[in-house]
Amino acid sequence: MREIRVAQASIFEKYSEHEFGYRLQAMSDILDAHPEWIDLIADDLIRKDVTATGRLGLSVESVFRCLLPYVSG
Repeated sequence: MREIRVAQASIFEKYSEHEFGYRLQAMSDILDAHPEWIDLIADDLIRKDVTATGRLGLSVESVFRCLLPYVSG
């Protein structure tokens, strides 16, 4: 079963001081301000009809944070 959120120190707390780094920081701040979005994303990402087997993989929040820069343009 995929975890929703993993509360741990992130290696991504420092952002580069250039345009893309500023964009990543802004997107992270927005997501941090709206943690309820993670539950909505989990509803789309986690299939209820699949039996949990094997490794857990990335949390829902991590999957979304990895995807976000690519869909934000």
